[in-house]
Amino acid sequence: MYVDPPLGEIKLKYDIGIIGAGPGGYVAAIRAAQLQRSVVLIEEANLGGVCLNWGCIPTKSLLKSAQLWGDLEKMSQHGIFVQGKTFDLQKMVARSRQVSQTLSSGLQGLMKKHNVTVIKGRAHIEACFPNNILVQVSGLDIPFLEVENLILATGAKPKHLPLDIPQSIRWNASAAMTPEFLPGRLLIIGAGAIGMEFGSFYQELGTKVTILEQGPCILPCEDSECRDMAYKAFKEKGMEFHLGMELLSAEVNQGKISAKMSCKDGSKVELWNGCAQTDRILVAIGVTGNVQNLGIEKTKVQVSQGHIVVNEMFQTLQPNIYAIGDVIGAPWLAHLASHQGIACIEYIITGKKHSIDPLSIPGCIYTLPPLASFGLTEEKARKSHAVRIGRFPFSGNGQALAQGSGSGLIKVIFEEDTGELLGAHLFGQGSPELLSSLLVAKKLEATPEALSDVIFPHPTMSEMLHEAVLSAQGRALHA
Repeated sequence: MYVDPPLGEIKLKYDIGIIGAGPGGYVAAIRAAQLQRSVVLIEEANLGGVCLNWGCIPTKSLLKSAQLWGDLEKMSQHGIFVQGKTFDLQKMVARSRQVSQTLSSGLQGLMKKHNVTVIKGRAHIEACFPNNILVQVSGLDIPFLEVENLILATGAKPKHLPLDIPQSIRWNASAAMTPEFLPGRLLIIGAGAIGMEFGSFYQELGTKVTILEQGPCILPCEDSECRDMAYKAFKEKGMEFHLGMELLSAEVNQGKISAKMSCKDGSKVELWNGCAQTDRILVAIGVTGNVQNLGIEKTKVQVSQGHIVVNEMFQTLQPNIYAIGDVIGAPWLAHLASHQGIACIEYIITGKKHSIDPLSIPGCIYTLPPLASFGLTEEKARKSHAVRIGRFPFSGNGQALAQGSGSGLIKVIFEEDTGELLGAHLFGQGSPELLSSLLVAKKLEATPEALSDVIFPHPTMSEMLHEAVLSAQGRALHA
C-alpha cells in the first residue's frame, strides 16, 4: 500500500477528501493544498487515473509510433529510400507504458511537494453528517478518515455490449493498448473518438480495420464538413465502414471466427466468415460513471443514467459532497475534469463561482490525421444565429505542403452582427495544437477584424488560422 506521508503520519481529520486521482482528482488536490487546506487523496490504482495510465497518454504514444511508421511510406517523396523496414510492436507498447509510468511517478513527486496525503486503497463512505463525512479505506489500520468536504472524482468505465462475444476474440481498450500480436483483422464496434483512434493505430500498422457503427455517421459530435473529410481520408487508407448497423452475433467454431450484423430493415448480413482466430473484436461504445461501491446510498447523492447529478458548482444534493470529471457525465475529457477540479475547490474554500462555458470546451480526436474543435457546429449555429463562416484548406498553406500535410481544413464560425467566435473545427495534421490560439481568441472576445490585424509568422501552419478568419470576411488571400 502506497501512503505518503508514511502510514504513521496519516491524520484522522482533513479539510478536503478526494476519491480518485485522475486528472480531476489530483489537480483538485494540488489546488486545495495551494489554498492551505489539508488534503487526503485516495486512489485504488495508480496516480493519474485512466487518462494517464490507460487512456489519453499511452494511446498518443502508440499513435505517434504508428504515424512514424506511416511516414516511412512517404520518405521516397523526399528522396529518402528505406530498405528492409520493419517494426517491433512490443517495443511500441513498452514505450507507451514507460511514458505513463514516468508521468505517474512524477505525480507522486507533486503530491509530496504540496504535502498531499496519498492513500492507495478502495474508499467507501461510512457515514455522512452536516459538517463532516466518515470515509473508510480498505487496507488502512484506522477505522475511518474524517473529512469536512468530499469530492468524488472516480471517473468512468467502458460500457458493455449486451452481446455474448467469446472472450478469446474480444478486446477491451486495455487489451487493445497492450497487444501481444498484430491482428490480421480488427472489428471495432463504435465509431466515436476511442474507436476511431484505435482504428487509426491498427490500420496504419497494416491491420485490416472494419468499423461497425449503429448511428448514421462516424464521430457524431463533430462538424459534418470536417467529419466527412475525415471519413473520406480514413476510407482512402483502407478502413471499411458499416454505418447504421449493429453486431448481431460473433462465434468461434473450430478455430475460425464468424460474425453477423443486422441492418435497420431487419435483414442480416455476414460480416466475417471463417476469419482467423488471431483476429479480434474491440468494443468501444462509450463509458458510464464509476458510481458503484462508493457508499453513496448512505447520502443524498443522486445518480441519473449512470452518472452523479451535480449543480453548476459540482455540488450534489448532499451539500458537503461534490463530484467532478467523467463520473458526472459528458463530455468525458481529461482537461475538462482538471478545470472542474479547480473550480470546485475554489468554490468550497473561497466561495468563488467559476463558470465553465460549454462552448469553450475543446475536444481533440487523435486519429491520423486528427480533428479538433470547440463551440457550435455550422448546423447548430445556423439554427440560432446569422453567421459568417470562414474556411481555409491545408492545401493552400506552404508549411503544410512542405511537411507533407496538405490534406485538411480549418473552419471558423462567427456571429454576423457581434463578431463573436461561435465555433472552430479543424481536420488535419497539427489541428489540436492550432486550436489553442482560437480558444484564446474566444476568451478575449476577439472579433474577426481584430484577428485580421494579427501578424502571423511565415512559413507556419498557424497562417491558416489567419486565412480562415479573413475568409469569414470575404478577404482570404491565398484560397
